[in-house]
Amino acid sequence: MSSRDAAAHSRRVSVLSWDQVRRLDSILGDSVPIHGRGNFPTLSVKPRQIVQGKTEASRAPTMKEALSICP
Repeated sequence: MSSRDAAAHSRRVSVLSWDQVRRLDSILGDSVPIHGRGNFPTLSVKPRQIVQGKTEASRAPTMKEALSICP
């Protein structure tokens, strides 16, 4: 990695403080209502579930496996 690449990488990556980690954890653990349209019910979802589902789906080697991960 050249010094230019290292400088660009350091601008894109940052480290969270302990207070930021605690705040992020509390946000990801709180339920968020997602209001349905028309006759569709309101869903209560934790952001952590969305992040975990997307992470697992992005690691799945095939589309069939990606679809089986998401409920």
